[in-house]
Amino acid sequence: MADDNMMDFARRVRRIEQAHVEGLGFEAVGTLGRSHYRARRRLRLPLMGPVIMVVALVVVLKAAIQVQLGPDLYQSKVDRLWQGHALEQVGAVLMQPDPLSLRVAGSLGWMR
Repeated sequence: MADDNMMDFARRVRRIEQAHVEGLGFEAVGTLGRSHYRARRRLRLPLMGPVIMVVALVVVLKAAIQVQLGPDLYQSKVDRLWQGHALEQVGAVLMQPDPLSLRVAGSLGWMR
């Protein structure tokens, strides 16, 4: 059977070696060591970029469809979606003209 002190020592050595692999060094309590200057990872930021891109893509797509069809035909198609199944009604909610897509459609008017 292994000695408990030896297992504890080996565990501490592995922890210190892992810290060295990660670029850390000896850090006394109350001092600014290497870990203080390392960049902290933000978990939310990597997700926000793709979400913003998808929302922007949806807005531009809605605006381009509004420009191509015209406001009256576009609204009649959205009204037709409101009278469909539950999934079509979700599509009607998403495709409903909003102020942002109308503004982008106004700036895409040259596509006509």
